[in-house]
Amino acid sequence: MDWDEYKRRCDTPGVLSRWMLERTAELVDPPVAVHLLAATSAKPLPKPEGHKGGPDTDMFELHLDDTVADAVVAAIERAHAAGNQKLRGFVAAWREYRGALSSDPPEGPGNAR
Repeated sequence: MDWDEYKRRCDTPGVLSRWMLERTAELVDPPVAVHLLAATSAKPLPKPEGHKGGPDTDMFELHLDDTVADAVVAAIERAHAAGNQKLRGFVAAWREYRGALSSDPPEGPGNAR
């Protein structure tokens, strides 16, 4: 994969880093964390030639259902509201992910998540 394609895919709401998925898994209930950690066992996006990041920078296409995504957003928002200001970017990213789910085409032949 070339750099332009890699950047384009990584900039979509449905692609998240191993680091973010693992940090998020620490903040959600265990049944929800299972879904996030399972995503990191999939094959990451191929890194372009010259990429210098280690495993934390692996990027994964995430396919959560609405219920799990809602639980993630709620947990991150609670942690942020409780004073963890470092989660501001997480709140924005997870809200964007959840919003993208709402705008996805309905499930059906060829559209299953």
